[in-house]
Amino acid sequence: VQAFSKCPRPKGRRVTVLTNAGGPAIMATDALVGYGLELAEISDATKAKLLEKLPAEASVSNPIDMIASADTDSFRSCLRVLLDGDETDLAIVAFVPPLMVNPMEVVAAITEETERSGKPVLMVLMAEEQYYDRIPVEIPGSPPIYRYPETAALAAAELVNYAQWIDRDEGRVVKVDADRETARRIVEDEGTAGEYLDPDAAFRLLQAYGFPLAPWRLAHTAEEAVAAADAVGYPAVLKVGGRRIVHKSDVGGVILNIQSALEMEGAFGKMSRAIRELGHDPAEEGFLVQPMAKSGREVILGMSSDPVIGPVLLFGMGGTYVEVFQDVALRLPPITDVEAREMVESIRGYPLLEGVRGEKGVALDVVYDSIHRLSALITDFPNLAEIDLNPFLLSSDAEDCRIVDVRIRLLD
Repeated sequence: VQAFSKCPRPKGRRVTVLTNAGGPAIMATDALVGYGLELAEISDATKAKLLEKLPAEASVSNPIDMIASADTDSFRSCLRVLLDGDETDLAIVAFVPPLMVNPMEVVAAITEETERSGKPVLMVLMAEEQYYDRIPVEIPGSPPIYRYPETAALAAAELVNYAQWIDRDEGRVVKVDADRETARRIVEDEGTAGEYLDPDAAFRLLQAYGFPLAPWRLAHTAEEAVAAADAVGYPAVLKVGGRRIVHKSDVGGVILNIQSALEMEGAFGKMSRAIRELGHDPAEEGFLVQPMAKSGREVILGMSSDPVIGPVLLFGMGGTYVEVFQDVALRLPPITDVEAREMVESIRGYPLLEGVRGEKGVALDVVYDSIHRLSALITDFPNLAEIDLNPFLLSSDAEDCRIVDVRIRLLD
């Protein structure tokens, strides 16, 4: 809060650290690098100016250590040199008061130089408790003051990220072609407030909006399941198709790699028994038959409606362990083309999607397109409470990218 209320927006990501103690400077530097900021490369001209004001033992490479003998004039003159240089977008001043230096004088000097320069400055003060109470009263215009270098580094990262977010190209909301009338009929005629659409209806809703879907067929008997598998091809997958069983794999509601009609009949019988043990009627629940999808990178695309801010769109690494890894990005719809790319590129698993160790990257254009389609769907239908497209299998070939499972729930 201090940083945002007291500092102007930085012009870039280059940070300079100025200190009279090496320990806090190293801690700040490590944290800055960890947050993805850049240590400013101090020019030879700026180093020469600093050396004129410091003893020979001082280090004028970033982080700049003036050593313990630095006094108020040292902080004032060196900070002025750094802020006047083109290489510094933001400065962190770390001060550990020695016995002979008055902390209030140093803070006042840093405040004057900060106001003169117009650049953002954050200060780390590792002093007696009394000074944290005195400074806001006696020097109300001081830069933001932090007790620990890591906290100042985090504030610097947030300032920089905010500045880049404000200054970035806003992008545009991509227009999506969709069969909205068909989608409206599915939601109104087959949806029940507070409940999930059955999987067949959910797939048809996505189909109306042009999502890349794995083929599917609905079946209620073993004979229909065999016919469906013959249509989509072997190896096949059998899934429970009712709306009551949400986490299918947890209850034996998914059987993979079915190779023949005989195996399909056996899988149908096995799954029917599992459904009965849960107290449900297999004939009422129904079944989905799909072809066995090609392996690929698993991601999740989804939405959840917050009671305060409304729908929130989600993208991240998917699969069975999505809740464990929690590698996701969130945005509020409608999503622009710039935001769609930011979502994808911001997750930790993005290098896996780009391609590593000689592997081809996935067809990211399919991901961006699907994000726009999901944004359009939830904008058009504000009565949707939850959408979970997981796994969404991605490949280097756009034709092989397919959503293989879906859950959609309506608001109460």
